[in-house]
Amino acid sequence: MNDLKLTHVVLKNDLGVTIKYEYKKHGLQSTKLKIPRMTDDEKIILYFDAGNEEQSPCEKTFAEIEKIVSDFNDMEADDTEAGDINNIIMQSLEISSDISFPHLEYEDITEFEIFGFDPITKNDLEDKNGGLWARHGKRKFKFSVYDSLCPTEGKWKSEHQFYFDKKDNEPIKKIDFTLEKIFIAAESDPTYVSLLDTEELGSVFTDNTHRYLLQGAVEFSYSTAIKKGYKITEIFPVKLILQNTTYYPREKESCTPLVKSARVSIDFGTSSTCIAVRKQGKIEMLALSPDNEEGDSVNRFENPTNIMVYDWDALYETWIRNAEEFPSFVKKGVYDEEQEKTHKVGFDFGYAVKGLLADIEKRQLNAIMTEIKMIPYFIDKGDQIEINPFVKGKKEVVYLTDDCNKQDNEHFDPIAFYGYLIGRVINNPAKGNFYCKYDITYPVKFNHSVREKMKKSLEYGLRLSLPSGLRTVRDNKDNPLFAIRMQYSEPEAYIGAICGRYLKCNDGPKMFAVYDFGGGTLDFSFGLFSPEEDDSARIDFLGVGGDEKLGGEFLISLISLWIISGDSNKGQIIEKKIPFKVPDGECIPGGFPENLFKGGQIARANMQKINEEFSRQLFEGKIDRPNDSKTVELNTLNGSTEIIDFSVDYAVLEDKLNEKIKKSIEDFKSALEENFKNPESESILKQHNVNFNIDDVYIFKSGNSSRSALVNRQMALLFPKNKIQLIDEVETQDKDMRYAITPKTAVAYGQLELGSFVVNQLKDPFKWYILKENKGAGEFKIVIRRNEKSKGWKKYGAVRDGVCKLSYSDKMDDDPRVELLDCSDYEDNSLVYIRIATETTIDYCIVENGESPSENMAESNFETIELGGK
Repeated sequence: MNDLKLTHVVLKNDLGVTIKYEYKKHGLQSTKLKIPRMTDDEKIILYFDAGNEEQSPCEKTFAEIEKIVSDFNDMEADDTEAGDINNIIMQSLEISSDISFPHLEYEDITEFEIFGFDPITKNDLEDKNGGLWARHGKRKFKFSVYDSLCPTEGKWKSEHQFYFDKKDNEPIKKIDFTLEKIFIAAESDPTYVSLLDTEELGSVFTDNTHRYLLQGAVEFSYSTAIKKGYKITEIFPVKLILQNTTYYPREKESCTPLVKSARVSIDFGTSSTCIAVRKQGKIEMLALSPDNEEGDSVNRFENPTNIMVYDWDALYETWIRNAEEFPSFVKKGVYDEEQEKTHKVGFDFGYAVKGLLADIEKRQLNAIMTEIKMIPYFIDKGDQIEINPFVKGKKEVVYLTDDCNKQDNEHFDPIAFYGYLIGRVINNPAKGNFYCKYDITYPVKFNHSVREKMKKSLEYGLRLSLPSGLRTVRDNKDNPLFAIRMQYSEPEAYIGAICGRYLKCNDGPKMFAVYDFGGGTLDFSFGLFSPEEDDSARIDFLGVGGDEKLGGEFLISLISLWIISGDSNKGQIIEKKIPFKVPDGECIPGGFPENLFKGGQIARANMQKINEEFSRQLFEGKIDRPNDSKTVELNTLNGSTEIIDFSVDYAVLEDKLNEKIKKSIEDFKSALEENFKNPESESILKQHNVNFNIDDVYIFKSGNSSRSALVNRQMALLFPKNKIQLIDEVETQDKDMRYAITPKTAVAYGQLELGSFVVNQLKDPFKWYILKENKGAGEFKIVIRRNEKSKGWKKYGAVRDGVCKLSYSDKMDDDPRVELLDCSDYEDNSLVYIRIATETTIDYCIVENGESPSENMAESNFETIELGGK
């Protein structure tokens, strides 16, 4: 027994952590091992080598080892017997109270890096109602090792591996993942990250088993050339619940996390976006930012609709090149500046970006996209929009597109990207469910083409957020499991949150009107809320309207234009050559050189500064003084900066703004009367024994811009006898924001509630008034009304000099748009007939005087034109 060597010592604690010491060449008795204190019953296994004689492992409890070591310390050297097992143990092991048994903490940080949300903890990853979803892309795990026994002195080589080799009680083929050590801070405990491919993990499912407990380990091995063959290994168990996402159409429960029947409501807004889901019968709002990001002054469920491209190369690599692999990114600000050096920060968005706008540099502004909802509208008009990523990379300019299929290394669809962010929040494993059905609202004044582009981009992003097996699968009725509807306009959806709560029809039908004043557009809806015989209720939408340009952001920029063109500021701006962007549809102010208003990134940056320094505060009613004087640093045409000493007369600006808002409410009133008085509406009112009286209409204000004191004042003046309401349950009831109806969240909330009513909706209503000028009277009469349903031919006018001048407008005014109809092949005095084709197009045909067209006329005999185009 004199050749007996202790070659291996294995320590196992009750948590499943294993420590292995190995020294085959000389035996561990040549190296005094310091082992951590353990509980009495925890095991220590010893392996001995007696040359050619194989020895069985010797298993002892910690209490037994402690006694042997203690006895050895009390014995005289002459009392020990060479070669004795206990003697070898005494010589090899030392119990130290100064060291602890190592342990491993791990968490999923995927959503932390994208949004700043709390990581998914180890406990949640092992919970049968939690865990992760199979085929849901690559998930980023962080492993932190505490109290590692790896020596810190000398040169030690480390090796590590991470794997799963068991599902429930069944061994499986080993699935390995790479571990990468990362720097956190000097002298910190070792930290590693790993990307778990849930597509690969999903291969463990061969049937409709709901979930498996995957079991594996993280192993760290340390060796040194000084003691060749000496090795320390730490093995930490890793467990993960993996939920099956395979869809079996004929199974009652095809995959446990899926909520197949529940719908998600999205109000994709110009300034902010709201998301609502129904959970356990209660409608709940979702946030795109963590609890602590915005502070108490804002509603975190009104998510700012903006994106900042920080590093395009990093974003492109994952978003476009690897889009189908469930892309993941790092948001600016989730790590501190030191840690960001080891992470590829790709983007930022939300309240963090909104906070930058108040004091922004040109370089930052050029990387930021606000009003991204309006991008398809602007592109439809022929605009080219580009950004400059904040970090200079391979592409200094990135062009924005409204077609997700045209994205490449220099084209970016921000709506698709924002849709993906929305989807990642909704379909977050930490929430326990994912959703396949989505309803999205739209602005009244967006035409069909623009709406479809917006829908297609959002659909692309939302689809990518789902497990891969659910993106294209069909249900047992052969319908797509994943589906998006764009059924209701924003002011229509809003009324769903109001009816039955703030508008009740138990004592008879009620007429309503919605004035939805948002960041990008002004929308109206009108209708009747009435009881049904079976205790249900009915909503008849009688009409919609609005102005696609008159949103809060437009008015803020318009105020800035008034400031810039003011007599006290104009001279400095011209002299120092400061460029600005003219708000859409506005003219260059008199006396200014055209080159100062050609647009471009410098012009945008300057306009944004004036917006935030002066105009937004005035629009939001935060100015408590009649005038102001302030110096602002702005960019010149040649790229340098100049100081402009602005003088601002808030009283004058407020008068101008008041006139704009007054006009919008006058248009609202005209549209209200028009929509309740047209023949189709009168017929519906008659069915319910309702006589129209404008004073009986309940008016509801929606959208955050409708909070303006100027709106309140003009509404009261123009509707002195009506009940006018702005619903905000946060302010009036101190209600939890997660469940509260506000002027903004009501749209997403109401869209879900519309399913509780019988709804009679105008399908793709015609969006224009077709007007005919009476030259003798100097006025216009209506030939086709907006929202009109009849599509029959109507006589319009006669051919004059080879053309027919067609007048149209989105509201009743004396300054309509004009479209010249080509009639060059027809003689003068031939008759022009028109009819509605779609919501934004009309057909026209020409017949001889005294004749009329056939309703079934061949397409070759009439022309179709788009109204309100570029």
